[in-house]
Amino acid sequence: MLVPQPTRLMGYSCLSGILWVHSVIVEIMFLLVAAYSTLNRLVRWNLHDKEWIRLMFAAGVLVMRLHNRYLYENIQIYSV
Repeated sequence: MLVPQPTRLMGYSCLSGILWVHSVIVEIMFLLVAAYSTLNRLVRWNLHDKEWIRLMFAAGVLVMRLHNRYLYENIQIYSV
């Protein structure tokens, strides 16, 4: 890994970037394994309450959309 790089510093920076990406992937996998039972309970709960969940997600999306639109309009006013 260090040989094709023109300088030793660039080789170490490339190697540290690769190691950082791998450490992030390992952390995500660890969190998924740790949350497996909680996710299973959430899936079972979702199967029993589908209509209620869909209604709540739709309401949440609508509220976030309106809130973002309000923020965007205010940013345009102050930036002019």
